[in-house]
Amino acid sequence: MLAAFLGAAFVANALCYFYYSPAVQTDNPASYTECKSESSIHNPHGTEGYGTAVIDDNGFNNANLFPWREAEILCVGSSQTEAQHINWDENYVYLLNQMHPEAKVYNLGVSAQSFANSIYRIPALKENFPDCRVIIFEINSWPSAEQLEVAQKYMETGEIPARDLSWKRGNVLLSTVGHIPLCRLLWSQYDNSRKTKAVASAKSPQVLEDNYKDLVRETLVLAKKQAGNTQLIIFYLSQGKINRDGAFQLNDTQGKSEAIRDACQELGITFVDMGSTYLDHYDKQRLLPYGFWNSKVGSGHLNAQGHKMIAETLSHTLKKEGICP
Repeated sequence: MLAAFLGAAFVANALCYFYYSPAVQTDNPASYTECKSESSIHNPHGTEGYGTAVIDDNGFNNANLFPWREAEILCVGSSQTEAQHINWDENYVYLLNQMHPEAKVYNLGVSAQSFANSIYRIPALKENFPDCRVIIFEINSWPSAEQLEVAQKYMETGEIPARDLSWKRGNVLLSTVGHIPLCRLLWSQYDNSRKTKAVASAKSPQVLEDNYKDLVRETLVLAKKQAGNTQLIIFYLSQGKINRDGAFQLNDTQGKSEAIRDACQELGITFVDMGSTYLDHYDKQRLLPYGFWNSKVGSGHLNAQGHKMIAETLSHTLKKEGICP
């Protein structure tokens, strides 16, 4: 009986090695991102679509097109920018490098990283990437007023916290289990189920806080000051759903998109909302930016088409701003 169990576990783990074995997160002592990943070329991710990332020697999903310290355009974002759900040569950062080889665009996407815990890392980004001339920030979910207040505190004090993952390394059992594909898949399924239930149980609709516009402006004023001569671009990954009549409808942002757009316009920060691009591609070609053949249509992580839409939109923006020819 024990032999049969161990044999089955071995086979299941071997299958998971090729089905779900994404990059393992580790600390980033330099703190220009919340954390990073262990370098690896084998990082299959099959729970949404199927892809594999190429984690470079610096710990991020890049194709080693140039030495990472020479990066001139930094793309900072969540798992949407990290793009482990598609192949390494399909994400928008790689596509931008193909469109503009001279631009040296670098992917700094990290799973679970948000705009609110990225915007105060501008000094660290500039310090570790001395050739940086543009920082592109992704917004996947809108920051709350409380998160903006915390970000302002860090920007004013110069303190840059990092996600502490030392507990993983300090425990031999946890460290070992964290590298076993079958265990990682089971934990991922449990964690996703927990998050889904948490979202479903949140009955209070998101509303625009009274001081939200002021907090947005104050945060971006500080960001602009810290950026100095480095140009800032913020792009929003609009979310939506397919209605019963087959139309694709964007979610209501409760005024938060307008608050950031207006503040960016006032401060000379480029703001890009992907919503109109998504709608145009769906109306003309029935293409959706989110979802895969093995996941819910129109939701979840960006698919290859979504990354292509972003790459084309950002390429147009870079040309319009005179950053790329």
